Amino acid sequence: MPELTREELEKAARAMERIHGADLEGINLQGANLQGAIFARCNFRNAKLAKINFDSADLSGSDFTGAVLTGASFREAALESCDFSLADLSEASFIESRMNGAVLDKAVLTDADLSGAALNEARAILADFTGSTLTRVSTNGTHFLLSLFDDCRAERLTAVKADFSGSSFRGANLDRSVLNGVNFSLGDLEGASMRGCPLKQANFLGANLRKTNLTKSNLEGAHFLRAEGEKAVLNGANLRGANLTEANFSGANFDDSYLMEAITDLANFDGASFKEAKR
Repeated sequence: MPELTREELEKAARAMERIHGADLEGINLQGANLQGAIFARCNFRNAKLAKINFDSADLSGSDFTGAVLTGASFREAALESCDFSLADLSEASFIESRMNGAVLDKAVLTDADLSGAALNEARAILADFTGSTLTRVSTNGTHFLLSLFDDCRAERLTAVKADFSGSSFRGANLDRSVLNGVNFSLGDLEGASMRGCPLKQANFLGANLRKTNLTKSNLEGAHFLRAEGEKAVLNGANLRGANLTEANFSGANFDDSYLMEAITDLANFDGASFKEAKR
């Protein structure tokens, strides 16, 4: 049984009373208003928390493994080092929240809104962000492996040296995102929009880039070894020193791109366009 009742927790939240390390496993707090609560390092494993209001709350280090948090609100909440593994966070709001160091392994965040959130050094393996909003999110140094980001909105994402290897971004919008040194190896970016992105030294080893739009992106020194980029759009892109060895860019658009010092050994450019490209 949980250590505290719903009424006691709501009272503590209103009084801004600090609760530390409480065991609330399996508690039912659906629809509760815990705005501004200070519940650090608490155990919410397998709790029923749908549509709960945790806006501006401090939940640092708390464990939400397996919790149901559909439609929950964490606007401007402190969620550093929280564990959301296996949690259902579909349609939840994390706008401007602080989630640095959080764990989201196998979590479901479909249609969630993480606009402006800080997710630096976080981890998400086999997580589902399909249809989520990641606009202006900071994910520097994250490890989001084998996860789904299909159809997500992630304009102006900052993800320097993040690892998205094996993840899917089909149809996602990452325009004007800062992605220098990001690892997209073996990922699926078919139909994604990545216009105007700094992508220096990014890794696209074996990635699916079919119909991906990289217009005017800076791909200097990027790695495309064995990438599949049929009909990709790279017009105006900077590919100086990029490695395109054994890549397939048949039918791609390289118009007005910069390809000086690029390595193109055994690459396939059948039907590709290079109008006014510098090679």
